[in-house]
Amino acid sequence: MIRSRNSILPNVFVDQFDLAHSKSKEKRIFFLTHFHADHFVGLNDEFDEKIYCSELTRMFVQNKFKSIGSNQFEILNEDQNHFFELNGRMIRVKCFPTNHCPGSLMILLEGEFGRILHSGDLRYIPYDFNHIIPHLRDIKLLYLDTTFLDPKWDSFPTQKESIEQVINLIRDQWNDKKAQVYIEGEMIGTESLLERISIEFKTKIHVRPSFYRKLSIIYGSRANKLFTTEESESQFHACKAQSFLLLARNQRQALKNGVIDHLHPLLIKASTQWFGMDGRNPKTFSNEPVQFYGIWHVLFSIHSSFSELKEFVNEVNPKQIITLTECDKRIVSSLLNQSHKPKERVIFSQMRSWKCEDPLIKKEQSNQLWSNDDNCGEDSIDDLLEIELKKSNNLSKSNDAVEIEDNHPASTSLSPEESESEDEFFRFRISSASKRAKIERASNEQKDLLCIERKKSNSARSSILDILPSSTLSASIANEKKPN
Repeated sequence: MIRSRNSILPNVFVDQFDLAHSKSKEKRIFFLTHFHADHFVGLNDEFDEKIYCSELTRMFVQNKFKSIGSNQFEILNEDQNHFFELNGRMIRVKCFPTNHCPGSLMILLEGEFGRILHSGDLRYIPYDFNHIIPHLRDIKLLYLDTTFLDPKWDSFPTQKESIEQVINLIRDQWNDKKAQVYIEGEMIGTESLLERISIEFKTKIHVRPSFYRKLSIIYGSRANKLFTTEESESQFHACKAQSFLLLARNQRQALKNGVIDHLHPLLIKASTQWFGMDGRNPKTFSNEPVQFYGIWHVLFSIHSSFSELKEFVNEVNPKQIITLTECDKRIVSSLLNQSHKPKERVIFSQMRSWKCEDPLIKKEQSNQLWSNDDNCGEDSIDDLLEIELKKSNNLSKSNDAVEIEDNHPASTSLSPEESESEDEFFRFRISSASKRAKIERASNEQKDLLCIERKKSNSARSSILDILPSSTLSASIANEKKPN
């Protein structure tokens, strides 16, 4: 997630612990919406100020940062009023769950400045938010999670539907019960999937000790019945991208060599971003698993879809929006224009005004632009495979390529003569490949957007422009020209 370089109010910071290192004589408030790595950047054992968060998030923080004491936390209980005095200003804070991961909160600030809502990371399901929406009226400024604010991400399966896809996939593809099953996903937010697999197949899920400690915070004594840190105790394993990389390499090598083994592991990745990469249409594949490079993909999202975000904004009816991720300005203008009340102009992510002459800021921008919780904080194995395969000049199609669904890009494999170069391909470092991929993706998208803007005319509008009334577009362009 791309975070603003400025506080949302003077001395009030949300998920911005990297700004804590500049000492201040004035009192400051630091909120943590949830415990995902891209939201606690800058938090470490030396942090000595108060942290305002949920009880679960406090437990996650102290599990990782042993030197942060319990007296440094102010616990925010859901749907309760909390009052703070900050440098002579009284602030009322109210928090609500966001359906993103255990302990995640949205934060409502009220005072003489009006009502400001920070959505945190959000999966908005109307039914689950019926009791919350009445508290979110008359919002002056909304900080919005816009991770998937794009028409191509119009709808997602519910998490329950996605989990059922995974369960059915295992039933259909796990033909030999001696074969191992690997699920890429080791972060809070995916535990409901692992729990369901454990219950359905009457087995514990093997996880690493560090992840087991987090699961113990969530499940308490039940964790021991659902999960284990002993690999030999289970055929089901939750693992990170590096482990998936090794498994995928071995699987592809065996397939290329014509080795047919009924004990090939079943590889499953439940995430979101892959379904929109390289021209794929998420709508085509959202309702059933897709096999690619020997990996089964299931669309599973802990962020809101485009239609869910539209409905949330319409319900909250804010006067202004600041986006928490990069997205198309005109789409945000459209969201505000569709509500019933007249709106002030849109305020967009303050990242746009960063001075990029600073190489450290350039690096931070590139690294954060494509970070994604759904990828467990790292590029997934299939993303890395595709990136590196495209860079090779010696790719050729092979008859033993893995079969995939219709309307899906054909898979590719290396010819037998290129096995030596394939070994070199698989030796790349994940960290460097990840950073390179993020930088290249960001650069290419910016270039594409510039080309699109130049080619558009009043008589030919893209699908995005089609959803905007002409008055909205004119007002948006006019407002962009106004000095802040």
